[in-house]
Amino acid sequence: MRILVFISIIIASVGLQSCNSTVKSVYRDDFRSASEAEIKNIQKEVGATNSNKSILILTQTYKGEKIIISQNRKAIFSEYPITNLKSRIANYLSVNRNFDVHIKDIFVAFDLCEDNDYSAYKAVIEMANIVKDSAYNVDKIFWLIGSGNYYLHNINIGRNKEQFIKLVKDQIQ
Repeated sequence: MRILVFISIIIASVGLQSCNSTVKSVYRDDFRSASEAEIKNIQKEVGATNSNKSILILTQTYKGEKIIISQNRKAIFSEYPITNLKSRIANYLSVNRNFDVHIKDIFVAFDLCEDNDYSAYKAVIEMANIVKDSAYNVDKIFWLIGSGNYYLHNINIGRNKEQFIKLVKDQIQ
C-alpha cells in the first residue's frame, strides 16, 4: 500500500494535468461469460485466432457517441456504437497484443499487479480511482516514464523504466 500511495504522489507531482483526455474510464467486472462456441465465432469474425491478437468488447454504456480507438497512434476503430440491451454488447474488434509493456513491468516491479495484462489494466484503473483522474492519464504517465518518448515535443530521452523503479524503491525504503 505504501508503494501505491508513493507512486500516486509521484504521479500527482509530475502533473497529470499535462495529459489531456476527454474519455472517462468506466470499469465494470460484471461481464457475462461467453460460451466456447460464442468465443470461437467472435475470434474468427475479428481475426483474433492467434496468440498475438486480443478481442476488445465494448459493453453496456454506449449510446451512439463517437468512439475512436487508436493503437500506436493509428485509429483502428471509429464508429458510433450503441449497446444492444439484450446482449449488453455494443461492438467488438481485435487488437494487436504486441504493445509496450512499460506499465505492466513497472506495476509488477512494485507488486501492484500480477504479471498479466488483465491484472495490469485493473491496477491502472485502481490507481486512476485513487488519484481521481482517468486511467488514460495514469497509463500515459507510466508510458512516458518507461519509454522516454515525449512525442508531442519531438523529444526522446531514452527508456527510464529501470531507473524509475530503482528510484522509487530507494525512496520508500
